[in-house]
Amino acid sequence: MREYLLLVLVTLICLSCEKEEDIPSDIPVISFKEFEFRNQNNPSLLDTLKVTFSFVDGGGDIGLRWDEIAPPYHSFYLFYLENGQMTTTQDIYRTDLIKIGDLPTLPSFNCDDYVIRDSLPFQDTVYVQKNEFFYNIFVDLYVKEGNDFELFDLTLGGAYCYINLHGRLPRLENYARSGQRIKVPDLGSGFELLLDGLYKGEITYNLTSRSFRQTFAGKTIKLKLRIVDRKLQSSNEIETSEITFS
Repeated sequence: MREYLLLVLVTLICLSCEKEEDIPSDIPVISFKEFEFRNQNNPSLLDTLKVTFSFVDGGGDIGLRWDEIAPPYHSFYLFYLENGQMTTTQDIYRTDLIKIGDLPTLPSFNCDDYVIRDSLPFQDTVYVQKNEFFYNIFVDLYVKEGNDFELFDLTLGGAYCYINLHGRLPRLENYARSGQRIKVPDLGSGFELLLDGLYKGEITYNLTSRSFRQTFAGKTIKLKLRIVDRKLQSSNEIETSEITFS
């Protein structure tokens, strides 16, 4: 009888350990699946870089709504002077925001430190500190130069300050229908979701442009990317395969 009870106890302990091991990590983990270029062969249509990766996330909290822009998901910090001290605000319509040239310690104009207000009655350039967690998928593009890959600056020397490849994954719980591929548009680009419940699946991020072939003619590129959950926990970073443009 004692041996039987001991066997039951050991079995229960083993089952408990197995269940704990089956629970995915609360921190998202991603794995590269595929990277391809879709050429539309039509100047009126957008070409597409498609990157597909799988994910596992035990927290089940990947994704943001388009209107989730309150801290910590706001786009940037603005500043004004209060008793001589720089103070943060989210009010883009304040008339006393710190602008370029207001303080001798401010940097010269660049895409990271300033935002241009160009809607009446405001037409000025205000100092900001950008909040990376406005996005939850971060993508960097690398171009092969010689034997090495170098990070490509999409702002092109400041001419296009608002261009990057980052994006906002939607709340996956709104699409967690197993086995169905769902297309979710996202400001010109978009996502394709193939979910196995809430905690794992595949995500395809479609990056669209008319200038991929022109910009990278004769070049080889690859991407590096990671995602962040709503607790601001970052996944591992993955690297895609290479694509060469003729």
